[in-house]
Amino acid sequence: MKKVFYVFLLAALSVFKTSVAESRSVEVHPHIDVDAYIRDHMVTASILSAIYGIPKSVILAVAVVESSAGNCPTARVLNNHFGIVGDNNYRTAAGSKSRYKQYGVELFSYIDFCAYVSEKRFYPRLKNKKDAARWVHAISLSGYSEVPDVWESRIMQIIRTYKLRS
Repeated sequence: MKKVFYVFLLAALSVFKTSVAESRSVEVHPHIDVDAYIRDHMVTASILSAIYGIPKSVILAVAVVESSAGNCPTARVLNNHFGIVGDNNYRTAAGSKSRYKQYGVELFSYIDFCAYVSEKRFYPRLKNKKDAARWVHAISLSGYSEVPDVWESRIMQIIRTYKLRS
């Protein structure tokens, strides 16, 4: 019953975020506003943390790094904030296709990331544990990144710099 409530809440949040985003004018800034990205995605990360038992700090930090706080083309065009590989219908002007999975809305990218992590061997051992460093290390060792040591360092740096708490 608890999961049904959270799924309903996430769906409502997605509709609300889409309507709010459509009502705002889009501004392009030369810098990346990580604080704004974190604020905009905190509720989503908190709800998914409650559902999956993955610290919200880890969810947010991975999204910040993998999507350049929502500014990389994969995030902007494919709504993929975690660098998850998969099918998409997008073709560039030159006709090439991205290897990254396309989502209808960014929320589905967040859900897919949590589902992906929940299928890993380390997940039962860490579920509902708040130690972000252990989570990041386990995800790194599971093959999530092509450069695990650098990736792990960047994720932990985001957690420390932006004082993300589980």
